[in-house]
Amino acid sequence: MTGPLHQTEARTFNDCPASWKAVYIDGLRPNFPPFRRGTAIHCACEAVALACVLDDNADRLAVGMSALEAYQKASDEPLGTDDWFDACEVVTRMVHPDSGIWWGGARSGHAMRVEFPCWLDSDFLPVTDAIGVPAYAGRIDRIDWPTHPGEDARWVVTDWKSGKRRETNEDVARMIQARVYSLWVLAQWPGCQEVEFRIVNVRHHSQPRAVFKRGDPWEAWTRRYLRVTHERRARAVETESFPETPGDGCGSACPIWPCATLLDTLHARGIPSEEEFDVKSNAALYLAAKATAASLKRDLEKVADDGEIDVTEGKVLGHRPGTKQAIRVPFAVAVEQLMSDGATLADVLTHCRSDSLSASGVRKVAAAVAAREQMDADVIADALIERVASSTFTTYAPTPKEDRCATDADDATT
Repeated sequence: MTGPLHQTEARTFNDCPASWKAVYIDGLRPNFPPFRRGTAIHCACEAVALACVLDDNADRLAVGMSALEAYQKASDEPLGTDDWFDACEVVTRMVHPDSGIWWGGARSGHAMRVEFPCWLDSDFLPVTDAIGVPAYAGRIDRIDWPTHPGEDARWVVTDWKSGKRRETNEDVARMIQARVYSLWVLAQWPGCQEVEFRIVNVRHHSQPRAVFKRGDPWEAWTRRYLRVTHERRARAVETESFPETPGDGCGSACPIWPCATLLDTLHARGIPSEEEFDVKSNAALYLAAKATAASLKRDLEKVADDGEIDVTEGKVLGHRPGTKQAIRVPFAVAVEQLMSDGATLADVLTHCRSDSLSASGVRKVAAAVAAREQMDADVIADALIERVASSTFTTYAPTPKEDRCATDADDATT
């Protein structure tokens, strides 16, 4: 049985149902150092904001540091030394007057709330404690609204973040969180015509924002997104189907490690196994894989232009400024790229170094082509061997080790 759909939960489910199940059904909450550091800083933000609501002259630094210390004492896995000093620095700088962050209470003519829960029913109407059954839920860090709204009145929703990434206005306009909370504000206050959603990054002191107006296309899109996700989640729970789905959602909040499907996907693309990355999370592995894939794509483009495939060593020699440098590209991936670009078997051979086309090398070519074309590898190998024999390419037989030693000895004697 599942409860109301939270906006964070919706994003996790759409990214990867298996990760959603691990977190929201199995209770495997992520507990990586960046996650804990962000939670600690958020606790400090909440404490400072609540203290300023009660007393605008509160000692904000003392309140923030007390909140960090309380988190350290209550946490089963407190922050490490580096994360602790980082969190202390962020809190110290965020409450400084020069930060430009507003920690005070409600401005004149406005009301405000901190950590404001919000619920919507299945028809996207506001839900209170006594009326309605919530289908969608969230919690707003801070909201300011006019007590006597005029035609140009604007509700302001603030969300605190402490990540190292700098969000832009365009990022905020696309955020699911911003749209869901704005949708709730419009439902809660029928007189509200537009909502300003503001990200306050307490690390960088940046405050990107976006305005969501009633009746614009984003409103219908958000309703459809929530409704479809709610239905898909219900079906997944009913059928107990939670597939692992590698993608951009492979973030530090995913408790599944290692993700078997992610590794299989990387291996299928010819990307090295996780042992070669020295990583300990899906996020790091996926980012490393994306970087490797980007480099691989560039190298494969060189293969199509002027590269040479060393079949025996399973690598590619690509032309670089002033030299020819070895590029680590799995041979099968290189063949796949060439064939997908319309290359024939003969074209593939023209990219192979002649001195690497031994009998075993030819069979490697055949196996790679057969895997792509779903053909018999032996048939292709025979055709390739015939092709090599009748072309400028020549197969070679490796010199036996004892013969090479004898040759070296003769040269030395000479």
